[in-house]
Amino acid sequence: MGGRVAKSAHRIAFILDANVVIDYLRTDRSVLTLAANHLGRMIIAAPLIREVRGLREDDCANLGLTISSPTFGQLAEAARNRGRLSFQDWLCLLLARESGAICVTNDRPLRHACEENGVQIIWGLELMTKVAAKTIAERIHDANPRHVTSDILSRFRRRLR
Repeated sequence: MGGRVAKSAHRIAFILDANVVIDYLRTDRSVLTLAANHLGRMIIAAPLIREVRGLREDDCANLGLTISSPTFGQLAEAARNRGRLSFQDWLCLLLARESGAICVTNDRPLRHACEENGVQIIWGLELMTKVAAKTIAERIHDANPRHVTSDILSRFRRRLR
């Protein structure tokens, strides 16, 4: 996939920082798959895969992660813009900014830089909370569609965003 991350009208895109992927691989990798299945596209920049010990490209597909290969321009900009962010952090910020995706990170400097650049962010733990909330809401709707209608479920999904 190219450096641009297409944002579907129905599926939100999330750019995952390596620290979030590492945390979920160490604890409960199913959160990544559930997030990809229920929340939107979970994207990791190709250069970040090397940061995650034990993660290979074919593992990404099994987890539901989409690999994004940054453009030459994005790579060059990330290399130029060091400062308080690492090269990999700049790639996350640039991919999220240019695609309108949400950056998922626990890294404070990256969070601050995203805020300064108008990039929406969530903590890694919020990803898990959103997955659980959406999954449970869908189960409640399935069990009680008369009172928890499709319209109510749709409004709840929008609020989760």
